Amino acid sequence: MQAGLNPSKDAVAQENPDGPWVNILAVREEDKDKPWVKQLIEAYHSDQVKAFLETRFKGTYLSTW
Repeated sequence: MQAGLNPSKDAVAQENPDGPWVNILAVREEDKDKPWVKQLIEAYHSDQVKAFLETRFKGTYLSTW
């Protein structure tokens, strides 16, 4: 992006969006069922975050939800 290239059009290769390591949020085992974790996931999967990622990273970061 700093060189003026568009990653979604100009990349030589791109990671598979269906891969096992895409868009992972990690929390401690003892926190996995806490309410704030559910809130974090819901916020992360929001349309606002998806729009921000698409605008800011122009295809470098793939939102797969």
